[in-house]
Amino acid sequence: MMPHLQMTLRNGDKSIDVSGLVDSGAQVNIMPYEVGLRLGAYWHKLSIGGNVLGPGIESESKLLCVIAENPLLPEKRIPSILVFRWTKKSIPQLIFGQCNFFAILTYAFIVRRITLKYGVEIEGRQ
Repeated sequence: MMPHLQMTLRNGDKSIDVSGLVDSGAQVNIMPYEVGLRLGAYWHKLSIGGNVLGPGIESESKLLCVIAENPLLPEKRIPSILVFRWTKKSIPQLIFGQCNFFAILTYAFIVRRITLKYGVEIEGRQ
């Protein structure tokens, strides 16, 4: 089983709940085109671009910064800025990769329950 994480993403006044694959082998966070549209992002207004290359995907992309919150910890809602490669191509799911995602959240895998526990790290404290 692959670990998935529920997050609330915000861009301006748009907010959506998403589930994404936690992929420690991915260098960057990748957002499907449809998710960016649901967040109200405009492809033609973003200037920093590039390509996303990986198994099963080769796509033009733009950098999109969004606010991320974890809805499972309402008493500890600490918004974080996540940077995504927003792909022009439709891909199956959101991917949380190494670029700034793992710098924000720390993980402990519990194999017995096949669940994902996480905590927000602030100034080296958990």
